[in-house]
Amino acid sequence: MFILKRPLFVCSLWLALALAVVGSLAFAGWRVSARNHSASASLLLPPPLSGTKSVCPSGCDYASLTAAIADIQVQGLNGALVIELGATYVSTGETFPLTIPSLNGASAVNTITIRPASGAANLAITSANSTATVNLDNGSFVTFDGRAGGVGTAKNLTIENTVATGVAVQLVNGASSNAFRYVAFKSVISGTTATIYFGGDDGGEREQQQHD
Repeated sequence: MFILKRPLFVCSLWLALALAVVGSLAFAGWRVSARNHSASASLLLPPPLSGTKSVCPSGCDYASLTAAIADIQVQGLNGALVIELGATYVSTGETFPLTIPSLNGASAVNTITIRPASGAANLAITSANSTATVNLDNGSFVTFDGRAGGVGTAKNLTIENTVATGVAVQLVNGASSNAFRYVAFKSVISGTTATIYFGGDDGGEREQQQHD
C-alpha cells in the first residue's frame, strides 16, 4: 500500500504565502491573529488627537493645514489641539477654500487653535479662491491666533484673498464659538461684500478680530 505525501516544498510554499499575507495586512494597519487554524483581521485605527501638531513643507507632522483637518475628521479629538505653522510654512500646498467643517470630537473643551509656531514671523494663508480663503462651514470651537507661540501682541498671521469675488474668511451653516485673535485680514473686494462674510445661520457667537 502506497501513501502519497505532500512534498515538503509545497508545504513550505503555502507557509511562505500565508506569512506574506499576514505581513502585508500588518503593514497596512490590520491586526491578524490565528485561532483554531483560522485567521481574523481587524482594522487598527489611529488614536484621537490632542496636544500640539506642526505644519510645514518638510519635517513636520503635516505638510498642510488641509491634511491636518482631514486627520482630525478621521481620528477625532480627545483634548485641546494646537496646530502650529512652522517658520517655513507656505499656503501653496493647501486646498482652497480651506474648509473647516464640524470637526469630529470638537467641543468647548476639545478646541482647535491654529497659530504660528514660536519664532515664526509674517506667515500668510493666501488664496485666489472665488468663495473664500478660509471657510468655516459648520466648523466650531476653532481659534486662529496670529501670535507666534500664542504669546505677545505681534500679528504674525495674515489671511488673504487676492480676487475681487472672494472673501478672506467665511462663516456659514451654524459655525459658532470661533475666534480670530491678532490676525490680519486682506482682500480686494469692493461694494457690499465684506472681507469676513457671515452667511445664513452662523451660530451668533462671533469674534472676528479681538485685537487691532
